[in-house]
Amino acid sequence: MVANDDQPWLPYEEDGHVHLYLKNLLTPDQIGGCVMLLDYPADHITEWHDHSFTHAAFVLDGIFVNESQFDQTELYFGPGNFVCGPKGQIMRHGASPKQDCHCYFLTDQPFSLHYLDQETVAKARH
Repeated sequence: MVANDDQPWLPYEEDGHVHLYLKNLLTPDQIGGCVMLLDYPADHITEWHDHSFTHAAFVLDGIFVNESQFDQTELYFGPGNFVCGPKGQIMRHGASPKQDCHCYFLTDQPFSLHYLDQETVAKARH
């Protein structure tokens, strides 16, 4: 059994700055994928990226902001929403400006993240 309170918050860095914190609840060694608890600080949106796995976020509190190559606009999801993303989809996500957002993040494979340059993003979004 894994309890959230028993796990430490780990910083996740982008460009040398901590932009979110996570707790590893279940790891690939245990289940083949990951279950993490994420803390997105208010007004932080990740850079454009993709993942080599299918994933989902279950919003616990705050407002989860998600934008993908298919949506072409920011979408906002409150507590109780389950937001899924297919592998290879170009996206960015984070928290709304006024409050932090906490969510469970689930993957079907080990976690990896691939940031994209602006040219790649522009081609995929048009």
